[in-house]
Amino acid sequence: MKIEKFTQVLNDTIDYFLLGDVELLRDYKTKKNLSNDLATEFTTSENGDKIVENGILIPMSKIINQPYTIIFNLTEKTSEFDQEENNLIFKKDGYILNVENNKLILFTWWILNDFSDEKVQELVENPAT
Repeated sequence: MKIEKFTQVLNDTIDYFLLGDVELLRDYKTKKNLSNDLATEFTTSENGDKIVENGILIPMSKIINQPYTIIFNLTEKTSEFDQEENNLIFKKDGYILNVENNKLILFTWWILNDFSDEKVQELVENPAT
């Protein structure tokens, strides 16, 4: 168990981050026979809602384009946000996230435009790029 910290993370000019197990998302895409253009699939059908309901992805919207520090805390240590010196303004419970492949990845909307097996493999092998 450890804490991973990434600094200067940008959202690639779209006000979204997505968090999830991309291999689980790929499996959902295959099972539902969806196209590689998941951006269109998710915005023109109920599939976007279904992946959130099934805990495959957590969408994070209204993320302005500025550098962020992202912290993945895999320890029993208190969340960085709950520590007294941090000023957490908004906190919401309610999302469930399934991680079946031992890989949790934060990524931007753009990968959904071409969610091919090759792009998924590239993201899994190089998650910090």
